[in-house]
Amino acid sequence: MHVALDVARREPARPLYSEVFLRRHIRFPYAPPSLLLTAAVERLPVSASGPERLSWLAVLATAAVVARLFRQSGGAGGGTLSISLLAAGFTLTFYPIVKGFTLGQIQTAINLLLAVALLQWVDGRTGAAGVLAALPCLVKPSTHLSSCGRGAPRVALLDGVPR
Repeated sequence: MHVALDVARREPARPLYSEVFLRRHIRFPYAPPSLLLTAAVERLPVSASGPERLSWLAVLATAAVVARLFRQSGGAGGGTLSISLLAAGFTLTFYPIVKGFTLGQIQTAINLLLAVALLQWVDGRTGAAGVLAALPCLVKPSTHLSSCGRGAPRVALLDGVPR
């Protein structure tokens, strides 16, 4: 992200993807507007490890949201604490969450936004869920939701899935 932002700042007329991906061989799957978020994060008064802390916070918040979703489902047996611990454990060992942390802050923020969107949807706040589900699409256009049922409120996350 920082390489792409540097290229965009130094040579705004040069095609961004050609320079970053084809010439420098650096994977950059995000839309150019995502660089606005990267530029904003660079201006935050945090140390070099600050963005890593934000990433960890997003991962832990995602685990907390998933634990709440598990508790709300009511289908699992056992106590509230055991359900919460199980949900948090599943979340922290789930490959997309772990991979999101290795990819950086933006992916962990996307994961958190989508988890909170699902929580809002389950709570019946469909407007807030729609806004929260749409925000990641501004950063990563390949992330989008698609209806999966005839009038049923079912959705599927399509990210990297052949269409």
